[in-house]
This record gives sequence, structure tokens and C-alpha cells, in this order.
Amino acid sequence: MSGSESFRTTFQIEESKNKISYQSHTLWIGSCFTENLGLWLQDHGVQSVVNPFGILYNPFSIYTSLRRIISGNKYNDSELEFFNGKYISFDHHGRFSGNDREIVLSGINKSLLEAESKIKKADWLFITFGTAAAFKKINTGKIVANCHKIPGTEFERIMLPPEQMLNQWNNLIKEIQSFNSRIQIVFTLSPVRHWRDGATENQRSKSMLNSLIHNIIDNNDNCAYFPAYELMMDDLRDYRFYAEDMIHPSEVAIGYIRERFLETYFEPKDLETLKKVQKLVKASLHRTEDSNPEEVKTFLKNQLSALSGLKKHKNSPNLSHLEILFNYKLSKLL
Repeated sequence: MSGSESFRTTFQIEESKNKISYQSHTLWIGSCFTENLGLWLQDHGVQSVVNPFGILYNPFSIYTSLRRIISGNKYNDSELEFFNGKYISFDHHGRFSGNDREIVLSGINKSLLEAESKIKKADWLFITFGTAAAFKKINTGKIVANCHKIPGTEFERIMLPPEQMLNQWNNLIKEIQSFNSRIQIVFTLSPVRHWRDGATENQRSKSMLNSLIHNIIDNNDNCAYFPAYELMMDDLRDYRFYAEDMIHPSEVAIGYIRERFLETYFEPKDLETLKKVQKLVKASLHRTEDSNPEEVKTFLKNQLSALSGLKKHKNSPNLSHLEILFNYKLSKLL
């Protein structure tokens, strides 16, 4: 075998005609892989709201959350459950749960209204499906987004019916685009394997989701697909690109998929700006406690100067969180 032969199967991703810029507003919703991309871009200056209901995995719960966001219909006391000392919502991830009902309800509704405001002006909506399996509360028939560690005997595991999901999502896409006519919708399929379901059921689930996504795209304008799943399964395709649990992508894999995403959806000039932002984000993580105070002052002033330079650009990133952090650190030394 000659040294010039490739040991990987790579593939081209068609570059998006529409681009994300630092003036774009983006909403991200879905599985934990959504957060791998959305939170990273948020930290690097892209105006984003990420998972306003917390991490969601199945397409029905994602559908339900988006419909609720569009409606702007606030949650009320009757929609909360009390279990094991905490108030919970079956529409939300556990990060919204707590032992004070009013605080839980306030947090849920604050996030809902923020998402409603964002989707009205969003240029982009990114949706990641994780699994076609869902859990239905036996006593109510409600499909839940999260079981909140309630005993499994209270739930029935189901596979979501493809035709029903397609009809619901086709109607939802039309509602979203009626709500915001300029929004671009991008679907991804999470490369995280749901191994508790077993190898066969995981593959069955991913296949159903892949088919659902592409049927939605075929039936609706301004919808596209980013192949995160295929990048993991067919490009990287090696256990060295998985985390220690052998289920989630490693940081290297996430970084690689993210780079391919940036190449697809960002203008080259914005990628150059992004490189400067990455340096600032990295600088914000530096530990300075044991360093020479004068050197630290100079370091922080240099970062603030670099931030000021970026703010002069017309298409400047939203880095107020870094400016606050650097100024705070500097104030402690003055």
C-alpha cells in the first residue's frame, strides 16, 4: 500500500448560499450536540439563544417547544409536577427544576419569552434531533421531554410514528415561516449514540430521524441539512474520536465537525474575525492569580485594546461578556 493512499473517507459539504454573520440572530434547539455548536458560537460573539427548554432529544418534544415559543403562552402552576422535593416540568430539562415553585415557573417563563423574542427576529433556526424514541406518561398519555428520574414503571417507551411526525413538522415549518418569513432552518442529526436502547434500536432510531429530516426538507423551502452525523460516522469513523464513554464525540471530533460547520456557513472574512475572537476567548481562560500584578495589568489592557479594535468593525462580534470579565479582573488590580 503506497504512502499516498488515504486511510479516511472524506466528503464535500455544499457551501451554504446564505451565511451567518456577527449581525445574525440565531436560535438553537435540540439535543446536547446543539449545545456543542450553539454555546460555542454564543461564547464567540454570535447572537444566540440556545436550548430555551434545556436539552431535548426527540422530535415531538422539540416540536412542542417550538409551538409553545411561537404562541408565547406562559406556563402556569398546573403544568408543574412535584416529585422528590422538586417542582418539575415534563416539557423541560432538569436544569429548570427546583424546590421553589415560583422561582421554577419564573425561570421557565423568562426563557420562553426570550426565545419568543429571538425567533421573531432570528435569521437562523438550528434543530438537532437525537432519538426517535420517546417516553409517554402512562397515567396521562403525555409524551415527556425528560423523565426527571421518576421510576420507569410510570412511563411507556414508544417509537414516534414517522407519518404523524412528518405531518406535524410540515405544519410547524409553515407556522414558523409565517411568523418569521426570512428565517433559515437547518436540521442536524446528533452523532451521539443512544446506547441504552441497544445497537439495533439506536440505528433504527437514527435511520427514522434521517428519513424524517430529509422528508421535511423536501417538502419545505428554506430548510437545509448539515451532516454532523455523517461526519462522525463516515469521515472520522474511529473510536479514537470518541470520549471515554465511547458514546459521545471527543473534543477533537466536536472541534473537527465545528470547523466544517464554520466553513459551510461563514464568510471567509468573518472566519478571520473569528480567529481573533478565539484568541480573546482563550485569553479569558488564563489563570492570573499567581502572576506578577504589573504583567497581568498589561495583559488585561492588551485584551481590552484588542476587543476595542474588533468593536470598530461594522460587523462586530457581541463580546460584552469578555469585556466585563477583563474589566472586572483589571479593577481588582487597580
